[in-house]
Amino acid sequence: MTTMREVAAHVRVSQKTVSRVFNDDPQVRPEARERVLRAMAELDYVPNPMAKAFRSGRSPMISLAVPDLLDPFFAAIVRAADEEAHGADMCTSVTSLGEDPAREPELIRSVLRRAPSGVIIAPISGDQSYLADEAPAAPGRVADLERPHPPGGHRPGLRRARRGGTGAGR
Repeated sequence: MTTMREVAAHVRVSQKTVSRVFNDDPQVRPEARERVLRAMAELDYVPNPMAKAFRSGRSPMISLAVPDLLDPFFAAIVRAADEEAHGADMCTSVTSLGEDPAREPELIRSVLRRAPSGVIIAPISGDQSYLADEAPAAPGRVADLERPHPPGGHRPGLRRARRGGTGAGR
């Protein structure tokens, strides 16, 4: 696998110039841009996804946490999310929350420690206030999925988490 350093050496420019070309920075002279692009094609340069994840602090992954993988409703959601992620050159990880609501906070914290780019949660507990404590670890997008619940069965903890700035529901 060709590295950015090898492309730079091949064209006799700095790695920063190669990076700027790759990121479409307008500060690169047109002739240098053309030489770098030609070298990238000749050397079959493919960007390293781990390097991008290191720079952004997020892995190219969407994490889903669902109650039951065998439930057709959640299986369809996982399948659709996987197709969308694949189209964005990302992968998915899936966590089964099971049936014990007391396990949900720790399972979600475990997901967040892996620094995904996004999280989709189908909560099993009635209180997601723990998300407010996870705001620094949460990605820019946290979505919650829930089946319709009975009138008066609101989820105040989830609303508090949304107001707390976790990005939930955006």
